[in-house]
Amino acid sequence: MITRYPKGVAILSVVALVLVFSVVVQAFLVSNAPGSGPNQGAGTGTVTPEPQPSAEVPTQTPIPPTPLPTATSTPSPTPTPTYAGTFKNAFGHQPVAVMIDNFPDARPQSGLSRADIVYEAVVEGGITRFMAIFGNSDAEVVGPVRSGRHYFMYWASEHNAVYVLAGASPQGYSAASAIGLPTIDYTYGKGYFWRSRDRDAPHNLYTEIARLRDSFKDSGNGRLDSLTFKNDSPSPQVREITLTHPDKYRVGFAYREQDNSYERYLLRSPHVDAHSGEQYHPKNVIVQFVRAWLIPGDTAGRMDMDLVGSGPAYFFLDGTAVKGTWRKASLTSPTRFLNENGIDILFNAGQTWIQVAPTDSKLEYQ
Repeated sequence: MITRYPKGVAILSVVALVLVFSVVVQAFLVSNAPGSGPNQGAGTGTVTPEPQPSAEVPTQTPIPPTPLPTATSTPSPTPTPTYAGTFKNAFGHQPVAVMIDNFPDARPQSGLSRADIVYEAVVEGGITRFMAIFGNSDAEVVGPVRSGRHYFMYWASEHNAVYVLAGASPQGYSAASAIGLPTIDYTYGKGYFWRSRDRDAPHNLYTEIARLRDSFKDSGNGRLDSLTFKNDSPSPQVREITLTHPDKYRVGFAYREQDNSYERYLLRSPHVDAHSGEQYHPKNVIVQFVRAWLIPGDTAGRMDMDLVGSGPAYFFLDGTAVKGTWRKASLTSPTRFLNENGIDILFNAGQTWIQVAPTDSKLEYQ
């Protein structure tokens, strides 16, 4: 028997069947959607899209910066105090600047204890050389005298000094000519020098300051423009200073309370003057960091360095450490030594050692 429904009921039945079929299909799609498995959050219905690769951004290889000097300290550097009664010192004579050997066979040296200012800087092969400036005192024995380098000549010209040497590098001779630096060269003036018998040449050449002064007319107009002085004001905080160059060359200073000075050590041993027998003990120690490099094409491995401009510096006096900068406007102008506020450092009246070091040297003090 066939049951027949009314026409409207039939239409409703078809619609109902379509709706049921749609619900079943939707449930099937949801149950098989990504992220709907048993390990996902129940009932959230959230699907996190996979990250898309971003567009590639071109990059530029950074240029490595010039290495800065490493300095560690305990305690931290203290600001430069203000002192009353500051004064400009003046040389009593036109200064004499003598190049002095520091090769191991030349040690110990003579005459450095009598100098007003001593510069030390690297030459070649990791060996340093000294330039001792005598303006207020003489020394009977100074040496061993060695050859000159152009950067020492620029420092000598700052003080209007007569430069004393035993030959020079090609760059040195060119610099002396260019700036009109007066020189006394062993190569051309042997009457002012002699050789000792206890050492082998070339580490046995000596001179005398008074003998050198007799060889030129003393203008009496030496300059100390780069240094302003004050009276001692000890406040011991920094007692040990160590400067180590990249080639392991090491210099040390230890604070000496009895006269507010710094005893100098070379390769961990007291640095003693061969003539006087005393250990060097300057009142002021300056560590001036400069960018230094091998001269391209120089077969002897000679050095060059930036002297004009500015750079970091550390100043040790009165048992304290002051961080600051050095500044030099031209090759022959004075080098100024400034604290972090740009004010000239006030040094103690007395001997000053200026340690010129490559920027990748390591300075430690405590």
